[in-house]
Amino acid sequence: MKLSGKMRNKLPFVLPCGDDSHLSRDSLSPFHSDESSLGTMHLSNDNLAHMNEIYKKEIPQVQSLWTIYQMEKEVARKKGNLTKFPKFTNWRPEGSQAISDVHLSILEGLQPTAVVYHQFLLDDKQHSRSYLYISTQHPRKRPTIVFYSPPSSSEASSCSASRSLRFGVVDQIYQHTFSQKSFMWAAVSFYRKAEFIPSFGLWCSEDSIGQTVPVLLSHLSHPLTTAVDENLKIWFLDVYY
Repeated sequence: MKLSGKMRNKLPFVLPCGDDSHLSRDSLSPFHSDESSLGTMHLSNDNLAHMNEIYKKEIPQVQSLWTIYQMEKEVARKKGNLTKFPKFTNWRPEGSQAISDVHLSILEGLQPTAVVYHQFLLDDKQHSRSYLYISTQHPRKRPTIVFYSPPSSSEASSCSASRSLRFGVVDQIYQHTFSQKSFMWAAVSFYRKAEFIPSFGLWCSEDSIGQTVPVLLSHLSHPLTTAVDENLKIWFLDVYY
């Protein structure tokens, strides 16, 4: 991030040195990428419910099955048979003689376990580069700070979308299998309040952590460069979306 000398003198913090979070894959040695698993962990019921809602929006097969399920449930309600209508995990589409392995794996529900990593290298094919995400569980490296724009804001104007940005620290990185596919997730601990300061053209936040939420790793921003001022306020220096 380049700034004129005049602008540098006005900033309420000292600009940090560069880091290695924005990397091309060619610049990474196998040791540096270091994507060895830390083992498995059990996911809480709250996290599984949240992930399930995301899967419904992201996976077409889940969307189609859920739509059919809701339609058949509505028919059962109109016939007065709602109390006997099965839960989604016990339901099978009406009239289906056979069901695919993918659909069956969806109906069986989410696995309660995931494989944990302390860091993960994610390819950004759109920009032909890779980003290294580091969790708070890493024994030596600083965890990655990112921003996240909730999906509902993607359809709004860029102005309103920017107002909905959430900034946070990557607390955990894990791989979860669903619908016979593997998905990379990050549990992100979000700062309680972030604000945009027009005079500097930058976002900042108090160093106060609130809710921790699972987010698909591919939905997170690139790793952010940050600085801290004398009041321990965190400034996010390279926010673009």
